[in-house]
Amino acid sequence: MIEARIRPYRYLLPVASAVLYVLSLPPYTFFYLSFVAWVPLFFAFVWSDSKKEAFFVGVSFALVLFGIQLVSLVSGFRWLPDLWLFAMVAKGFMYLLWVGVTVLTGIFSVAVYWMLRRCSSGPCLVVVAFLSYLIYALTLKVFFFNIPFFSLTYAVIELDAFSAVYARWGFEVTAFSVFMINMLLFFLCRKKYKSALVGFTVLLLFFGLTVWLAGGEVSESSDQSIQIAIIQDASRDRESLYGRVQDGKFSYPKLEEYVSQIVQQASGTDMIIYPLAPWDGILLPDESSNRYFPGDVSVAVFQDWVRRYIPPGIVFVTWHVTAENGRFYNDIGYWYPDGRYQRYRKEKLFPFLDYTPQWMLDRGIVSLPYDASAGNDNTPFLYNGGRIGGLVCSEVMDTQIAKKQATENDILLAIGSESFVIDKTVSQYNYLNTKMRALETGKTIVRANKFGPSAVIDGNGKVRAYVPYGKEEILYSSISLSR
Repeated sequence: MIEARIRPYRYLLPVASAVLYVLSLPPYTFFYLSFVAWVPLFFAFVWSDSKKEAFFVGVSFALVLFGIQLVSLVSGFRWLPDLWLFAMVAKGFMYLLWVGVTVLTGIFSVAVYWMLRRCSSGPCLVVVAFLSYLIYALTLKVFFFNIPFFSLTYAVIELDAFSAVYARWGFEVTAFSVFMINMLLFFLCRKKYKSALVGFTVLLLFFGLTVWLAGGEVSESSDQSIQIAIIQDASRDRESLYGRVQDGKFSYPKLEEYVSQIVQQASGTDMIIYPLAPWDGILLPDESSNRYFPGDVSVAVFQDWVRRYIPPGIVFVTWHVTAENGRFYNDIGYWYPDGRYQRYRKEKLFPFLDYTPQWMLDRGIVSLPYDASAGNDNTPFLYNGGRIGGLVCSEVMDTQIAKKQATENDILLAIGSESFVIDKTVSQYNYLNTKMRALETGKTIVRANKFGPSAVIDGNGKVRAYVPYGKEEILYSSISLSR
């Protein structure tokens, strides 16, 4: 009955699948749609009568799915005003990716059609589906430079059951478990009850085994803790975005007001985190250094501001670019009112945002105002008996960097700002990336972001404090420094 009603509209099924898929992902995150997103596409494949139809199924699915996501990203992409050529090249590259992945999906669909013609039983369909999904997922991962932003793992990672799956089995298995739920529903729709029962049993055993292996939660009890305050100032008004140096002294009234508010409302605060540079330029070693931008500030000048406005015993944290010996570095800075200073230096650089790829330089397409260098001499920031590591901006997407930092530290500070886009899509993805890194490492991760979401996520993936995207607010939290 269901098939008879739906089949006349089979050419719309790939589009329906793509729309459901998109709505289950950030920024919409209707997670329950991820459990049915593949089902219309399965029907479209089964009802394809030729390779040409199968190609159409794949192309229409990819055209809508990747089109909505990539066009949304491209339309919201903003970079430095002087780099209009760079922005144009980046947008053109995105559109080429869209065309390329659409054609690739069409060709892949023909291969799936060829395999489906040679099997009809439930077990055979499962094997074909598994191989097809695995190959396609890995191909997309390579195609999008190891950034799997289109995976349904992002749709379900905030659900406890799937967080447990992720913590135990990882990214791809989590996505595949969602895929198998779709397959189970597809079997039920086609009245293949025996195959559906087998699939249900396998999923039940899988989730049961996951919960059993997970055991208890990661313990974070400790006598030592740190009280933090994150200033999430989501404003994009350039007039109030930075402070200024006048008569040799730095001042930033808006930030000073935030600090005063924190001191009055939370007297036990140990660390104030401002996830941006308070100045509009580069941090210079001293006043005699070469200046690169009008808003450059020296260490001594900003240290004087810290001494004047940050009470003794509180660490003030910034995220900024530092110039040293002709090189530029992406740093998290820890400032004490007594003059002490320590930093975490970004180790894994991101092309286009941290540096210009060599092929663009060779062709004279564009160059950034400066290319950052990678740090290689980081040491933990020690506070109250605890060790604090860092993840700068795009490093939150990198599992290996997070695990490396986690082996050396008690908690991690993930600080950044997706200021190059004007909507919340990338910010929401990176918030979920933060949760994934917490699950992988078993360590609390503090996400401090200018536009949000800012959050404290413990080693079990539980969100202990949260401020949504776009809201101007101070996040307060107490964090255990357990190892």
